[in-house]
Amino acid sequence: MTENVREKNANLNHEKLKSFVQAHVQAKDAFSFSELALEQHVEGLERILSEVGIPAGMDQETWLHYVAAPRINNEALTPWMLPFQEWLWDQVKDLDIPEKILEVNILCGDEVTYRSSNARTLPPLALKKGIYGRCGEESTFVTAALRSVGIPARQVYVPLWNHSDDNHAWVEAYDGQSWRWIGACEPEAILDYGWFNAAAARAPLVVSRTHLPWKSKVTRDLGIDRLGFSLRNEGPRYREGAELSFQGAEGQGQLAIYLLNYSNLLSILSVDIPALESYSLNLGLGTYVIDFLQDEKHFSASVQIDTAQKME
Repeated sequence: MTENVREKNANLNHEKLKSFVQAHVQAKDAFSFSELALEQHVEGLERILSEVGIPAGMDQETWLHYVAAPRINNEALTPWMLPFQEWLWDQVKDLDIPEKILEVNILCGDEVTYRSSNARTLPPLALKKGIYGRCGEESTFVTAALRSVGIPARQVYVPLWNHSDDNHAWVEAYDGQSWRWIGACEPEAILDYGWFNAAAARAPLVVSRTHLPWKSKVTRDLGIDRLGFSLRNEGPRYREGAELSFQGAEGQGQLAIYLLNYSNLLSILSVDIPALESYSLNLGLGTYVIDFLQDEKHFSASVQIDTAQKME
């Protein structure tokens, strides 16, 4: 481990890690994520810091939210860190990071396969025991698996494709230099490749979630959803689009975006925005209705995006 990595790890002691993880534990988690589970999660994080460390090019804040955070989506919080380390650690410890990402996905694909289910997201341990899961559950599962071996990872999703009445979720992992994507439990021989590549190249929005504060250095653009997540717009890395700028009064407001899809207007984003005086949003090609509410003033507009451009 280099001196630079040791410095980044230096002030992440047991108490700081425990305090960070504890902040993600809600009242509803009391029965599924006990004090013992909390300590076990921290124990796993200490192993990661000791044997792997924080990747070069990643700051401590980003590492905490994409490795240490125990919740990935809206799943029930369960103690997955140590069981996943027992399952995966020795199998991937000698691989470099890109190979490790690919191998973890292969191992996850051996355990879980796709099957449509209801809207409730099963937690990673339940999915491993249950074999089947939809894409939102598979991507939660693979994200947890990657985090357990020290690879920063996050779930990303398209709320709605603009060419069909469906959606999809997959995984992004940090390879030491940049974020790469994989189809969860859908192993491929290379990174940044999946059956959804062509669809993602015309997606209206590609979204990731984090509990990081609004306007933190690793969040941008979208706002805070009803579950308290800050939503990050990953779309520009996948497809062309247009940058829309909004000018509101100082203070909080609400933004809703609807996509024209199958002759319906369907919601793809509904967020609170803490700072509306300067706000921009990148959308993919398509037809949208944008609703904007602040201080009982309502603004609505339709927008047609058929070429990459900047709009105000």
